[in-house]
Amino acid sequence: MGMDASGEHLDADVEVGGAWASSFFGSVEEASAFYRSGRIGWSLGHDGRTLEAVALAAEEWAVEAAQAHSVHSSFFDALPRGSVVLDHVVVMRDLDITMEAPATAVGASQPLAV
Repeated sequence: MGMDASGEHLDADVEVGGAWASSFFGSVEEASAFYRSGRIGWSLGHDGRTLEAVALAAEEWAVEAAQAHSVHSSFFDALPRGSVVLDHVVVMRDLDITMEAPATAVGASQPLAV
């Protein structure tokens, strides 16, 4: 899998299935429940200077265990070596999703300055 956006990049070699382990979650189901309840994130605004709230919306929710063989991210690569450790991988696939602006404490119409 690869992704490029606004000068940032992500490359990952991920295998779905197999043994799964996490130091945070006791099971894939527990991880899935956590991500489903925390589906709101922040994205760089169109002006390149603000953060805007975005929410993942899906009629169905299905998470599968996966293993990462390698992950390279320009964001994480810029941090000091050893400051980021990948704990686990879960994959959502073949789902119809939309990204929407949620109502937040800051307010979707009031982006945060970066």
